[in-house]
Amino acid sequence: MPIYTIDGGIGSGKTTVLEYLHTHYSFAIDPEPVQRWLPYLEDMYKNGRGAFNFQVRVWLDRCWLQEKPATHMVMERSPFFQANVFVPINAENGRLTDSENQLLREMYDRSFRMWSPRGMIYLRSCPDKCLARIKTRGRPEEAGISAEYLQRIHAFHETAYMHGIALGLPIVCIETEGKTPEIIAGEVAAALTILGARPARK
Repeated sequence: MPIYTIDGGIGSGKTTVLEYLHTHYSFAIDPEPVQRWLPYLEDMYKNGRGAFNFQVRVWLDRCWLQEKPATHMVMERSPFFQANVFVPINAENGRLTDSENQLLREMYDRSFRMWSPRGMIYLRSCPDKCLARIKTRGRPEEAGISAEYLQRIHAFHETAYMHGIALGLPIVCIETEGKTPEIIAGEVAAALTILGARPARK
């Protein structure tokens, strides 16, 4: 199954863009299973624990892909950005032990050998604007997310993006600030088409 991904910081508008891609451009989409992740998110952001359990859950849900139809799929978050943003940031802030960090690295290395997206779209968004959107949507499990944490996530995304470009990976960066979701979705749809993605049949 050809897979393309949408990446970006928390609150960067990934889910909204995915919904527009599906509704207005007929792309098949695979959003993050947020409802399944709620207990993990609450434990991590409210209680400051459970980062390893959550990262394993994410790997199982987003990286351990089974055989599916040949439909071109646009998926929320790629293994590449997950491995190069959220794993190291949790190691940096002490929420992962050295052995947990190493195990996650091995898991992602294995998934990289099995498959990789045919294209990745990085939604570059201002951390302050991300925080405002997080507050607006008001998810209780995200109440503990700080401006400083979003700044670090942004920095890791920028580093991962430049690293991916240096490796020759098919990554397209789209600036999101000052644009409506409709405009962003249109730019993403155009980039996906260039990368080879095809909408699903209606």
